[in-house]
Amino acid sequence: MLFVLAGLLLAGCSPTLVAVNEDIDKEFRETFKPLNQSLVAALWKNTSRGYRRLGTKRFGEKEDTALMQLVNEIYFNPQMPHTYEIVDEFYSEDGGSGPVMVTSGKHGYSVSFHNNTPEYYVSVLQIQPNEQQHYLVAAIYNLEDDEWVLDKVFPVRYAMLGKTAAYMFEMAKSWEKRGFMIDAYVHAHGARNLVEHSGDHIIYKDKKEILKYRDQLAKKIEAAYSKYPIRIGAISSSPQIFDFDMAFHEKGLYPAIHYISNVPGSDYEAQVQEAKDIKEYMTKHMPDLAQNQGYVFYRRFTLDPRVDTEPYFSNAFIDYNNNFGK
Repeated sequence: MLFVLAGLLLAGCSPTLVAVNEDIDKEFRETFKPLNQSLVAALWKNTSRGYRRLGTKRFGEKEDTALMQLVNEIYFNPQMPHTYEIVDEFYSEDGGSGPVMVTSGKHGYSVSFHNNTPEYYVSVLQIQPNEQQHYLVAAIYNLEDDEWVLDKVFPVRYAMLGKTAAYMFEMAKSWEKRGFMIDAYVHAHGARNLVEHSGDHIIYKDKKEILKYRDQLAKKIEAAYSKYPIRIGAISSSPQIFDFDMAFHEKGLYPAIHYISNVPGSDYEAQVQEAKDIKEYMTKHMPDLAQNQGYVFYRRFTLDPRVDTEPYFSNAFIDYNNNFGK
């Protein structure tokens, strides 16, 4: 079997040779196909019992918490196909026990875990629990008593509408170069949402840079327009913009302006007019948002959800070529 150096780091030791993807014997890779299928089937059955039965006694509650979050996503979308794709595979025959990190140069992430047996196999799967989200699921298998058993499972969100954090990060930098700082922030914010809660087991290569860049853009926006919330006194209802976010639409990823509104919830026409007034104001006074990209979402809140503990109401209006609607 051909081995290559795969960015595997063993604490206190020199890098270990590990086989990656096509460098792993084809027939040997087939060994893990039914194991991965059983794992995915267990997830879609909305029960932890199925994947516990695949595991060793060490497969415990710490990993179950993250898994159950993914299971909940699957539960609310039973119409999604029960399929998966292999993203990467790693195999080491003599990795030893202790902290291990395997790195995917192609996809820009690493899997970090504590290994328990000299021989192990890592399958990184991509599954889609709903129409918007893609997850990476790292399954770590150990060879125990001549049998491959599931030892650990680590899921993280990987993409929204097929767009990864790395893609959003590059788009953010592109928007800033073109002079649209708000659009840059929106994409950096979307990238942050994917990497921020990735945990300690699946680590994105650009995580630190993405978090730093998003914060830098937030400070630039505050310096240009004032700190949040940005009160628009020129509009009679005095709406307050408290954030710029990313909206996920079937056509793609678009900016969303979040604002606090004093317009009565029963007055729909006044709500639409307020959204139009915000757009007009931003077109004149906040040119850092590109208004010609097809869709811009205006999301109205009755309270600021970042600071208020009282229940709030929210609804959104979509500006598509200056046609506003829900």
